[in-house]
Amino acid sequence: MVKEDNRALLGDSTIFSGIESRDLDAVMSLAVRRRYRARQVVLRKGDPALQIFVIVSGRLKAITSGAEGREATLSIMGPGEVFGEVAVLDGEPRSATISALERCELLVIHRDDFFRYLQKSPRVAIKLLEVLARRLRRLSERVEDATFLEVPGRLAKQLLRLADKYGRNIGSGAVRIELKLSQQELGDLVGVTRESINKQLRGWVAEALVEHQDGRLVLLQVDALRELGDGT
Repeated sequence: MVKEDNRALLGDSTIFSGIESRDLDAVMSLAVRRRYRARQVVLRKGDPALQIFVIVSGRLKAITSGAEGREATLSIMGPGEVFGEVAVLDGEPRSATISALERCELLVIHRDDFFRYLQKSPRVAIKLLEVLARRLRRLSERVEDATFLEVPGRLAKQLLRLADKYGRNIGSGAVRIELKLSQQELGDLVGVTRESINKQLRGWVAEALVEHQDGRLVLLQVDALRELGDGT
């Protein structure tokens, strides 16, 4: 059953979706399953790039740190997503630290095995290019947002992105983001200070745009937030 679950997860993942069953079996034969505790570090910035990872369950965050030791959250990842492939491809050390936000299970594939597999499977190589292109597009969007949008618009767009990935409809048009993030982590994702996030959220709570529920954010007026994200 575990093997079938892993196989299904691979089939739905960002770079292995759409490949034939026998190819999925070939990938499964290369993968090792690993479990991590909440807040456990999976890999550190500067580590040699020896594996790629597929998330089976749980959520993780990519973080970086400056010379003074201050950490900043770069992204949040969940089941089906792949990480570690960039450093594996270019041979450079890891560019970010990956830490578990909660208990996680990962499939781990060694870089040499992955390269040999890519040579035999151009479909997966194309999927990998698509993943990298999407990440580059998201980075471009973040730069554009930081250039042209004020804090309300940038925060609204980030909350809507999180709602798309981790949201659950709870009735009356409200969407709860099923992910606990600190205001500092949310500020890192938006590119503003924790104080700016706190001020904006307090204002939106007063306007009944959002509310806090069990440590999670609930988007009460999705259309209004979308208008803010569009700059209207």
